[in-house]
Amino acid sequence: MGKPSLTGARGDAMKRIRLVQVGISGYGRFYLHEAERAVARGAAELAAVCLINPEEEAEACRRLRAAGTRIFSRWDEMMEAFRGEVDLCLLPVPIHLHEQMTVRALECGMNVLVEKPLGVGSGSYACIRAAEERTGRWVAVGFQDLYRPSTAEIRGDLDAGRIGAVRSITWQGLWPRPAEYFRRNNWAGKLTVDGRPVLDSPLNNAFAHYLTLAFHWAGAGRVPMALPQGVEAEISRCYPIETFDTAKIATVCDTGVVLRAAATHCCPEEYPLSITVTGDTGWMRWVNNESVEWSDGGWKEIEDWHMCLANLFAAVLDRAAGGGADIVTSVAAYPQLLFIEKLHAAAPIRDRRNWRERIVGGQTYRYLPDIEEEFAAWIAARPAKDLALAADAV
Repeated sequence: MGKPSLTGARGDAMKRIRLVQVGISGYGRFYLHEAERAVARGAAELAAVCLINPEEEAEACRRLRAAGTRIFSRWDEMMEAFRGEVDLCLLPVPIHLHEQMTVRALECGMNVLVEKPLGVGSGSYACIRAAEERTGRWVAVGFQDLYRPSTAEIRGDLDAGRIGAVRSITWQGLWPRPAEYFRRNNWAGKLTVDGRPVLDSPLNNAFAHYLTLAFHWAGAGRVPMALPQGVEAEISRCYPIETFDTAKIATVCDTGVVLRAAATHCCPEEYPLSITVTGDTGWMRWVNNESVEWSDGGWKEIEDWHMCLANLFAAVLDRAAGGGADIVTSVAAYPQLLFIEKLHAAAPIRDRRNWRERIVGGQTYRYLPDIEEEFAAWIAARPAKDLALAADAV
């Protein structure tokens, strides 16, 4: 495996592309919205969709049929029906199906946009990469924050040494989720489903974007994406689930950058997510959907996530049409996948006893009353140990 790259080969000729999509419910609605926007502006044809809940999506099915889109109930039958006839397959599907569906779509001659994460474990990554090389098709991954223009600008400034060499990256994510969140489907909060690994968690779902951003910025001046090495972590749960809902993590990247972070779905309220990158001569603070601030006095508003998703689709559709837009490749998605694998190997999941419960809007929430202070202590802890780990890693 070579060094991670954010982009694959570039093309030239543009054309109207054919799409198929598996799943149009839940987050799949955002994909469908962008696909239909592309159809409306003449950039694409939505040839077919596959769904298992047509009764719940009756209105969407009527609209799609009226537009000439075929409706399938089996994803494998849809892919075979359009073998060699489709440019791009959209896969906003459950985590444990990413590898299987991605590989099948590639083998049917389709490029793929799969929702994050790319898959589960290094074996999944190797399987998808082998399928890409075997078929000559590519995979893009739905890490939409890497499609913000401001993300590239920040990376350019870090590469240019605006804060000196990057030494550490820290972030905290506190987004409350009710008990119903873990009952919304058959894989939420699970480690496996039907014998397939899922490893669902805040770090492999809602906060996976920020791990990937951190690995991108940790590569500044060295490589497109840094890779995690050893992992230190405490992972725990308040809800009665298989996986964890609260995590405190630390890793040293192959670039020597120390990453410390904490994330939970068990907090009294939502806090703005921010990432701080510290270098030899300054710092940068990124606040999700709000702004980027620099220690030299620089400040700039950044794009919100809806624009990110639109940018993601514009880039992937351009690439599928033969254009040269940058996409987040399978190789660029590998560091987050690798970190999750290392995390589960390094840390057992423990049950929390100090949680409290409240009802908001008819929904039951569990929360840790002192979690903000606990996270702050973790972020600030053991700098000497981190530095020793960094020295060993490079």
